[in-house]
Amino acid sequence: MEKKTRKKSPLVATLTIVIILFVIITVIFTLSTYFMNVARDNDKKRYTEEQQKQQKIQNQKDNNVILYKLDNNKNINQYGYITTSNNNSAILLQGITLKDNQEHVESSLFENLLKLYNTLVNNDLTDKVNKIDIADLENIKIYINSENKIIQLGNFENLSTKFVYAKNIMEKERGKSGTIFVNDIEKVLFRESL
Repeated sequence: MEKKTRKKSPLVATLTIVIILFVIITVIFTLSTYFMNVARDNDKKRYTEEQQKQQKIQNQKDNNVILYKLDNNKNINQYGYITTSNNNSAILLQGITLKDNQEHVESSLFENLLKLYNTLVNNDLTDKVNKIDIADLENIKIYINSENKIIQLGNFENLSTKFVYAKNIMEKERGKSGTIFVNDIEKVLFRESL
């Protein structure tokens, strides 16, 4: 018996190749369009986030809520940025060294200064405190001119406890000028000025 073989038509072979190439080109075009759209969307998202971040920073820089004023007509706002906004009721901060064109107080120092400010607010002392000297961060001094008292705070640890003691001593020793030592909460004392 003879084996019958069918000859494939060159037209069918060419048509098959064209269809396969068309499918491959369509898949490549679709995938490349998809990945380009994903990349563009990611770029837009990153750009938008960066713009929002820059806007937030600018808003923080321009914030006029002043916590501390510095000797050289500069102030520190509630986000730690150095501003030229003026607030005469802000607490004078001495002993801080700024570099030329510095825009922000070092974050660890500012966190401690913010905790100190919030502790003063919680103890209703922001209006009484005139000056804070942080030249030595282990021997911080708070000056309360209206009561002629200096609070030897020590460092930034146990602020709320230290101010409870300081406030109690201020009430007991009303009318007397002197120094309140709360740097060691085990040995809190008041030394009257002579």
